[in-house]
Amino acid sequence: ATLYAALTGTTPFQAETTAAMLQAHRDQRLRSVREYVPSIPEGVAAVVTQMLARNPADRFATAAEVADALLAFADPGPIPFDYPRILAERQRDAKARQAQL
Repeated sequence: ATLYAALTGTTPFQAETTAAMLQAHRDQRLRSVREYVPSIPEGVAAVVTQMLARNPADRFATAAEVADALLAFADPGPIPFDYPRILAERQRDAKARQAQL
């Protein structure tokens, strides 16, 4: 459920109480994360769906299995980080906020 929320910005099922949430998990169709964010790869959506399967026997048995299933979607390369650009944007934003005061 945490990965679902991290990918979509919402919980798998919406309800007012814990009891209603559990009832929704039993009765409602799980919306694919791709319904919220179409750019999520189908394989990632399948992993999330399997993680939230109603029947525990249909879920991954361990966190290591989940990690292995998601490994194909990981990008082990460097993460681009343009510090001068970020710093310039922050300075520009700070000046804009000062001008508003």
